[in-house]
Amino acid sequence: MNDNNNITASKFGVSEKHRTDRPSSSSLECDSSQAPQQTSNVNENFTDRQTSSDDINDINRIEKTSVDIAIESVLKQGREHNSKRNYHSINTNPTNEESSNTPEQLEASAVVKTEIVVQSKQEIKEEKHEGSSNRDLFDDGTERCQGCGQSGNEIEEALKLERRREKPMSKKKSHLAPGPDSDWIMCDCCKSWYHFGCSGLEQFEYYLFETFFCPKCLPTSGPSKMFETVAPHRLRWFDKDEVNAAMEVGSQSWIKQFTTREHTLPSPSEEEACVVENGFEFQKKFLDNGGSHKWDKVFLIKNMDGLNMTMPSHGFDIEKVVDLMSPDYPVDTIDVYNQCTYSMKLSTFLKKFRDPSPRSLLYNFLSLEFSESQEFRKLAKPPQFVQEISLVDKLWPDPSSEAYENLLNKKLDLPEDFRPKVEQFCLSGMGGSYTDFHIDFGGSSVYYHIFKGKKIFYIARPSESNLAAYQKHETSRSNLEWFGDKIRSEVKRVVINEGETLLIPAGWIHAVYTPEDSLVFGGNFLHFGNVKMQMRIYRLENSVRTILKTPSKFYFPNFEYLHWKFMKNVITPKVREMTEEGTNIRKEDPDFWESAKFLYETLTEWLHRDIEESASREPRKEEEAWDGRFDADISFDEKKRILKTIQKLIVVPRKNKQKREAPGDDDDYTPAKTRKYTKQTKRGSSGAIPKVAKEPNEEKEKPAEQQSTSRDHV
Repeated sequence: MNDNNNITASKFGVSEKHRTDRPSSSSLECDSSQAPQQTSNVNENFTDRQTSSDDINDINRIEKTSVDIAIESVLKQGREHNSKRNYHSINTNPTNEESSNTPEQLEASAVVKTEIVVQSKQEIKEEKHEGSSNRDLFDDGTERCQGCGQSGNEIEEALKLERRREKPMSKKKSHLAPGPDSDWIMCDCCKSWYHFGCSGLEQFEYYLFETFFCPKCLPTSGPSKMFETVAPHRLRWFDKDEVNAAMEVGSQSWIKQFTTREHTLPSPSEEEACVVENGFEFQKKFLDNGGSHKWDKVFLIKNMDGLNMTMPSHGFDIEKVVDLMSPDYPVDTIDVYNQCTYSMKLSTFLKKFRDPSPRSLLYNFLSLEFSESQEFRKLAKPPQFVQEISLVDKLWPDPSSEAYENLLNKKLDLPEDFRPKVEQFCLSGMGGSYTDFHIDFGGSSVYYHIFKGKKIFYIARPSESNLAAYQKHETSRSNLEWFGDKIRSEVKRVVINEGETLLIPAGWIHAVYTPEDSLVFGGNFLHFGNVKMQMRIYRLENSVRTILKTPSKFYFPNFEYLHWKFMKNVITPKVREMTEEGTNIRKEDPDFWESAKFLYETLTEWLHRDIEESASREPRKEEEAWDGRFDADISFDEKKRILKTIQKLIVVPRKNKQKREAPGDDDDYTPAKTRKYTKQTKRGSSGAIPKVAKEPNEEKEKPAEQQSTSRDHV
């Protein structure tokens, strides 16, 4: 076999990470995801022919192993050989191939194809025999990795076992998702084969090398040789076949051109963004605009004073991040010019970040969640208002707080392993990095503080027309047109300088450019005030995944579990308390009422969906249950109890129903004190909370300025 053919087939073809043409959404900025690797199929090279059953069995027995290149090379030679042979029986017209083949032609064609099969099998045997001194083989002929001594199948089984042992996922760990670690790469010196995960390479390096030398050969052969940039206008900048293709968004050439025109984009209007000097002014304007239930514009805060937000001291830098998290800590990192996300050690990122030589590649990590580091989590905390309205912080309050003690006393505390850890992120990017348009996962809101450097955001409000255009854009396989050009008049430019903080409400579409090296602290949070928009984005995410037929690695962890528990542990107790006091919830707190009603309807839809899916599909085997995520869940019975309890707190109790003073969550609970409502429940498929009729003796609605602002903290 000719080793010169190895580059594009054995090392490039296998080691390359085939990506989807469109990056997926992520937290804060965007972490792109990769599609599963494409595998070659020997059988498709022998379609539309008739040959003997023995020959077909021979073809089918050729397995996808580390010597695939031998098969591909021989098949290529066979096709060339076939085209040179003067068999008039083979019709070269692809549009009329079947109809013109006579029995004599088919017989002649079968002879040629049989010769190719025999030649392929012989070449494979010779290749195995030739490399037997350098590579271990199992009895079935599959390769043995020189690093771990296992085959590819054994590695896959080990990965599945690791996933089954994982607790319900509480933060983004894309490096645990199915990846290419069990694929193969060959050393160009000793010709030994390695799994990528055993080759000594980090995940971000898998596709970078044109010539690879294993750890054993490095002392004598020197470092591996990277591919040269031959197509800087393409995300596959290393692929010579794409030199003449059109320019792609996010490529090196595109970013260079984009920086020459991005300053022409308009600034946002006052209805889209509000600029304030400090946190005190923000708090006032935030409440004046209706608080969390009316939050629909971006806030840019020049000075963090008054936000009650904790940030590290002035001398803090990326070196300290590495020390706190450990040098070998793997973080999901975007290869900017490739627009794909790979795992990289923090020490590796630091080395590249501080390297004074010109950067041929740019890297940008966006999802270093540091709440598990006791020291780090104390250095950077979200603004106080975020902690007050966050659904996560209401369900998992600080263990030292009074709220936590109350949950313990009521036995409503939740497992810490199920807590979504998305409120404390550290982000660092190299100057020149670009992150394409996205919506933060689950429609979550964002706080974003520039500790060092500078960022430029390109924002678009989540109108129905913009969201429809965004969904169409995300499900398109083309990456040639910037989304901002599709909704040109809607995109606005916001510059965030060092020391400033950006607050983005639910659903806003945005892209980010990093003009200089930056260090950022931020986080994502769901809150009750934006629940309708959050659910709108959640449905959009699911629609995109369904259309693309690929699971997203990045999503808001335990999203549905979170809302079920919020209804049980937060909404239900408040509704019960107000009902027992004889309060007309709809009049006293209409924003809370509308959000609770909407959440009730949504949970009812989820329950109906789950029941239908459970009845219509067969249970998946445990080893097949990995779809890129593990979510915490609760039983059908508990979901039914939650819905029934909240419904009985709103529905008028029957006259013959005995009133009970105990406010338990049992099915027979009826409020002890309640006003008489003149309308019964409207029974429908949605099971929605009914409207409440006005009573003639009710007090007049209080003026808005006299109403409590506590609703903003629910």
